[in-house]
Order: sequence, then structure tokens, then C-alpha cells
Amino acid sequence: MRLFLGIDGGGTKTLFLLTDGEGAILSFKKLDGVDFNQIGADNISRKLQGGTADVLRQAGVTCHDLAAVCAGLPYLDESAEWSRQCPQILAEMFPGIPALCLNDSVVALYGALGLQPGINLVAGTGSIACGRDRNNNLARSGGWNEHISDEGSCYWLGQKLCSLFTKQADGRLPRGPLYHLVRTEFGLQSDFDLAAYYQEKLFGHRERIAALQIILARAAQMGDPSAAQAYVDAAAELAAIALAVKAKLFPGDDQPVPITCTGGLFKAGRIITDPLRRQLESRNLLWSQPILPPAAGAVLKACEIAGLKPAELMKITEKLKSEAKSHGLH
Repeated sequence: MRLFLGIDGGGTKTLFLLTDGEGAILSFKKLDGVDFNQIGADNISRKLQGGTADVLRQAGVTCHDLAAVCAGLPYLDESAEWSRQCPQILAEMFPGIPALCLNDSVVALYGALGLQPGINLVAGTGSIACGRDRNNNLARSGGWNEHISDEGSCYWLGQKLCSLFTKQADGRLPRGPLYHLVRTEFGLQSDFDLAAYYQEKLFGHRERIAALQIILARAAQMGDPSAAQAYVDAAAELAAIALAVKAKLFPGDDQPVPITCTGGLFKAGRIITDPLRRQLESRNLLWSQPILPPAAGAVLKACEIAGLKPAELMKITEKLKSEAKSHGLH
């Protein structure tokens, strides 16, 4: 049997996806995150082994049925230690089987564009862009970490919510829906309670701060001009990240370069997509819909490293597209 395993690991969740050689999904498993900086290599190894065992058991197969494996995981190519340890973990898990580990932004790119040239811009808790040119060269921009980068992300906008509240509370900006929403959602008795709330409930909690973006979106949709402007500013930051990748991979290219946008921020809808799309299309980036989720991108890459030809990969892409939709994996 010729099966393929794709793994999409992130800071908060991990998806294991097992398919046959035609792209039919045999099983999948969702687990929590595999953040090297938070849980270390040993715990990641245990999670990878557990998730793999689950999908193989669900499908009634064994490791010996795998033709290739691809895993997208955070911090690869960013941490020298993790970049050394991860290939060793996969080699021990899958002896004699082609097994590749990549940065999670790369498998997101492969899924979003179906292994075709272009750029994928991710804006979720953090922000990063990754691209692939016609010669299969890769480049990235952004994604350094929330303290010094991640511009335009949900975390960046969550921080912006708190900053805008202080300005509206002070009178540096006119008070609007944002001010009242923060008071209500945080249960503040006085404006200055925000400082204690932030220190006790938010400081050091990246995901909690990122989740505040939802409140900012509500304020923007209710007509708060400061909140709306925050999304215009976020769009400019995200466009700059994408354009840096374009400059590296497609310098002087007169043809439109496809770009897909993925991540939780885009659930905010047109308050972010409209200004971002204007920014991108004015610089010859062609707004495109993502083709596949990241785990399916990892499956595609596994098929590629197993030696499948471009025509076969195209057929698998189409099959995965319908399969991912029917399994609710988009």
C-alpha cells in the first residue's frame, strides 16, 4: 500500500492527515500545539508519535504502508537546536521512509497554492509571508516573534485595542464604541483598572492578547474610526511583509504574482480584506483563494518527495480539495 502522511503543527493545534496515493483521506487526528519554545523536543516527539499512531490505527495500516511523510512545524530554520533535532526525530519514527520536516509556513504555502509559484500571507496569532518561485526557490518575511515583529497580526491588533482604549479614555482620541466595549468586556469599574487587568490576565499570554482582536473588529464594525483605522494600518503592514517576499523571488516580474491570504485574522471580513486587497493588487499581486489547508499541503509535498510527477500531483490536488471540504478541514 502506498500512503502519505502530512502533519501541520502549530503553536496551538496540530493536524495529522493520512491519504492514499490518489488523495483520498483515510484518517485524520487533531491534537494541541507543538511549540518547541514552550514544550521542547521530547514532548514534540511524543505528540508526533501519538498522532501518527492514531491515524494509522484509524485506517487499519502500519508505518510500513507509508511512502513518504512531510511535517510542517514551528521554529524550523529559526532555532538551530530544533532544526538539528527535528530531522532526527522523524528519521527515528519513520526508518527507511522519506520524511521531511519544514517550517509550518512552508506547508501552508504548499497547500494554499497547490505547490505552484506564488506567495502565501499568514495572519493569525502572528504574521508571516512565504513564497516559492518558478525554480522552487523559497523566501519568507516576518514572523520573528510577537515582541519585535508579527506586524498586522491578531496579537498586534490586540495590543492596538488596549493602546486605543487608553487614548480614548484620556481624550487623546474621541471616545467611540471601542471604549465602551472594552469597559464592558473587561468588566472595568474605572478606566485605570485596565492596567491591572492587563498585568494579571494578559501579560505574557500571547493567545489571549491575540483574541482581543475580535473586540477590535466589533468596534470597527460598529463605526469606531480608530478601530477601523487600525485595520487599514494592519493591511499596510501585512502588504509590506508580502512585498518583501515578492522582491526576493519575483524581482522585475511584469506578470501578476498569485497571493493567498490565510489565518484567523481574515475571519474579521472586509474590514481587513478590502484595504489589504487594494494594497496588494496595486503592486501586481493577484488575490487568489487558498486551494488546500496546510496539512494537505504537507501531503502534497510528501507525494512530491516520493517521486510523483506533476500531472499526478495535479490530480491529487483536485481530489484533496474535495476531500478536505467534505471532512470540514478547510
